[in-house]
Amino acid sequence: MSGAVVDTVGASPGIVIGALASELETLGLRVRAVSRAEGYLETAWFDPTTRRSVGPEHRRTGRVFRMRAYADSVPPARSELVIETVFRRTADPSATGREEEIIAPPEHPGDSLTQRVLENLRKRFPR
Repeated sequence: MSGAVVDTVGASPGIVIGALASELETLGLRVRAVSRAEGYLETAWFDPTTRRSVGPEHRRTGRVFRMRAYADSVPPARSELVIETVFRRTADPSATGREEEIIAPPEHPGDSLTQRVLENLRKRFPR
């Protein structure tokens, strides 16, 4: 997705995704789906004001976000990590899937959290 955060870190995709999952759970985000083998992670929707995961029926669309991460191998022992931090434009219950999602801009709380988590991964797994 255009606007996603992309960086390279010094560990295999499975290790990076596992570390990301642990970090997000420590911060209170519920990991909804994770596959170290596939290099994929997705969180549940998260409300940074209450610091709780919420269901898809949430109504605070401007603030509530979710993260998806993809890690691909970059030989010899690194990964390209792509993190999409998205929020919904509207609370339209008829809109399904990702059609109402847009990337969180730099001033959004989701982007701030993404940058913090990515910085921690960079320190833990230097290139």
